[in-house]
Amino acid sequence: MNTQNHFFKFGLGLLLMGFGVAATSCSDDDSSSSSAVAPGSDTNTSASSYSDDLSELTVSQVSSLPASESASLPSVSASDTIWVAYSSDAVEVTGEVEDVSVDVTTSAVSVASTATVPVVYVLSGSTTTGSFTIASAADASTVALDGLTMTSSAGSAINNQSAKALNVYITPGTANTISDASTSAVKGAIFSKGAIEISGHGTLNVTGNYKNAINSSKAGVTVKPGNLINITANAGHGIKSETAVNINGSVINITATGAAGKGISSSDDVNITAGRIAILTSGDAYYDETELDVSSASGVKADSLFHMKGGELYIKSTGSGGKGINCDQVLTVDGGVINIITTGAKYVYDEAADLDASPKGIKADSGVVINDGQIAIRCNGAQEGPEGLESKKDMVINGGTIEIYTTDDAINAASSITINGGQVYARATNNDAIDSNGSLTINGGVVVAIGASAPEGGLDCDETPIVINGGVIAALGGTTSTPSSSNTQPAIIYGGSSSTVYGLKSSSGDCILTYKTPSDYNSSYVLLLSSAKMSKGSTYSLLSGVTASGGSSFHGLCTNGTFSSGSSLANLTLSAAVTTAGSTQTGGVDSGMGGFAPGAGATPPSKH
Repeated sequence: MNTQNHFFKFGLGLLLMGFGVAATSCSDDDSSSSSAVAPGSDTNTSASSYSDDLSELTVSQVSSLPASESASLPSVSASDTIWVAYSSDAVEVTGEVEDVSVDVTTSAVSVASTATVPVVYVLSGSTTTGSFTIASAADASTVALDGLTMTSSAGSAINNQSAKALNVYITPGTANTISDASTSAVKGAIFSKGAIEISGHGTLNVTGNYKNAINSSKAGVTVKPGNLINITANAGHGIKSETAVNINGSVINITATGAAGKGISSSDDVNITAGRIAILTSGDAYYDETELDVSSASGVKADSLFHMKGGELYIKSTGSGGKGINCDQVLTVDGGVINIITTGAKYVYDEAADLDASPKGIKADSGVVINDGQIAIRCNGAQEGPEGLESKKDMVINGGTIEIYTTDDAINAASSITINGGQVYARATNNDAIDSNGSLTINGGVVVAIGASAPEGGLDCDETPIVINGGVIAALGGTTSTPSSSNTQPAIIYGGSSSTVYGLKSSSGDCILTYKTPSDYNSSYVLLLSSAKMSKGSTYSLLSGVTASGGSSFHGLCTNGTFSSGSSLANLTLSAAVTTAGSTQTGGVDSGMGGFAPGAGATPPSKH
């Protein structure tokens, strides 16, 4: 075969999985969009793909990529190419390049290079005992996979022992399968001391049996557009790097089955700008005797920053303590789609010594900033521990659509939560929906927060009153923390006990909003409603059992629609930042600054 002429363009089909968005009327109870909202503003909303429990959210492998993703072979001449063809019991090497020596022992090929020009090594054929090892002192090397099936019987399959970069090019239209042995001197089926760059327009299947599937031990890993890459890590991580992992395209499927196995693990940053990535992890957490700490599985683990600008990231973690994205510094989302499911329980090694691991959708130690994109998270493991979006410091939401369903806190931050825009749906069945251990400020956007029964709540702010300066809000739970008396936007707090559709209209008859409580919420609750269309000094009518129409809604909260019928609950003149109605009482419930909870014996509001 004349491998030199085998490089040709190849286009794959369309992605099989998609997530549509369609409009719905106010009478529906679940909807969303990803448009940002200016601070202090109200907004209309558009439909969500998910019902309130996000039961439609699924994560599975992606099978194809659009034909628009393409890449070309690096520009080299035939004089800079060496062809290596493997067979069952031999290796045929053709081509010569100055200052490059090739040694063959049975099916093991070793290359030593001091060439001052880039060299391409074209690997083809099939072997169950083969390997390819390279040491280049002068320049980066390109390994072009041209229909290669290679299983190493001793160590790594492709091994770059040089600090120079290893470029892995997948010949267009070819399928290639790489596996290492179960014991090895290096930790990777494809291993490099230098950086690894993957490009081309074909298929690559990589299995890591010893530790990692793809590993750069002293540099980073970059994946360019154009390929379908299937990775299996049986005892370690799918992609492992010492510096940044950059995903700029391609379809990447990763399955990590070992204890605390990670799909993508970087000792530095993880940056995603494009591509489609599906990661399945099933390993349980464990106590690491060397590190003296608990280690757990993650779809993505970044020891520094995580930054997503575009593309699609789908993660499912089923092991105990498993996480979707685990980031040691700041996590930033500027666009793209993130879908995460965790099903595992909390792992406890020594709870008194704080040696445990709870499942999380997204966890960031130094902060979370979400500017745009679509994020859906479902964490429905055991009651204690499974949280959706967590920051160990501050959290800022400026835009995008965020939908979270969990048993423990849906959204949690240690220092502060600030919502300036976007659409946020948070549902926690056994804890608070949105919980800040410091301050909670809402300046804009659409917020639907549903917590559990008392003492849990829709909005929980431990240190200071909730600040509401804009947006449209429906927060439901057993309690709610106290809104600030200096809020620029007023709020109504109503105590109820049955599932219904509430309507709020102005004295002139304009519909301010409607909100449909979940059908499974039939115990005493506190409902907080606020909208940028409300103003202090004005009078509003609150009704229940209304029939809503027009407009569109986001998980039951609808603006810019209309409603009719219903039973009058109260006429409320908003003389202060907070106006209460129904069966509510004040007094330090679930908030160090005081709060509201359902209470018997409260004076009912006037009716008309």
